[in-house]
Amino acid sequence: MFNDLYQLGIVHGYAFITCVILVGYLLALSVIDIERFQLPDRLTLSLLWVGLMLHALFTPQFLASSVIGAAAGYFCLWAVYWLVKLVIKKEGLGYGDFKLMAALGAWLGWECLPWVAVYASITGIIVFILRFCFYRNKGEIPFGPFLAAAGGIIYISQQMNSLADPRCIFCVTF
Repeated sequence: MFNDLYQLGIVHGYAFITCVILVGYLLALSVIDIERFQLPDRLTLSLLWVGLMLHALFTPQFLASSVIGAAAGYFCLWAVYWLVKLVIKKEGLGYGDFKLMAALGAWLGWECLPWVAVYASITGIIVFILRFCFYRNKGEIPFGPFLAAAGGIIYISQQMNSLADPRCIFCVTF
């Protein structure tokens, strides 16, 4: 019984601390991207490494998914970047977006990346349309905050699922 209580405390504490770390990074990155259209390497890359290190130290059973997620996250947005650049001759994403998606892949695992991409894209499109309808503004909008919001919400929902079942730290129930 004491072992179960101890394990429950570790899992709850771990979930809370990792959520605070991730949300703190994502909020900082979102504010910077909104203000400067820039996602600094020192934040995106350190977020990536923190995610990989946490998996290596505390949940090694998910490390492979984390590493694949980091690589897949970067490559997928890199491919979209070049596709957009070839088709419309403009840059649709920045390199910081690739790195942020890689960091989210490190935290969430490759299995969640399609959801991050879909949620971020749909939200970004809705904001762009609303901004155009109300302000007639067709200017650029940063994609980082949408990636951050989608990734943060998915990560927190993972952690809430894990609190319902303390044996699973990173339960994904999509």
